[in-house]
Amino acid sequence: MPKPYRRALQFSMTLAALIFIMTIVFMQIENYSFFDSFWMTIVSVLAIGYGDLVPVSNAGKIFAMLFVPLTMGFSTYLLTFVAASMIEGRISKKWERKKMDNQIKITILFVATAV
Repeated sequence: MPKPYRRALQFSMTLAALIFIMTIVFMQIENYSFFDSFWMTIVSVLAIGYGDLVPVSNAGKIFAMLFVPLTMGFSTYLLTFVAASMIEGRISKKWERKKMDNQIKITILFVATAV
């Protein structure tokens, strides 16, 4: 596996672990159900912030202040990596196509001048 993809996999696994930890901690601190804790975690990590669930206790607020920026950094890195990979893939395909077209033109000119 190429190094950038290995790094993205490591970041993905770390982000998944942090999301799991945040979900469990919110369940314990705020007494939310698993689904509500998971929902709050995802909405916080992706910076959506619907406001339907918010930490009520001071411990929950402090935990969110510490973990949300960390997980947002991981999710931003991953989204940027995916977007860059898609763009680079398209550019490299266009580059390969242009290179192949030029080689075909050169071959046609060579054959035409040889006859």
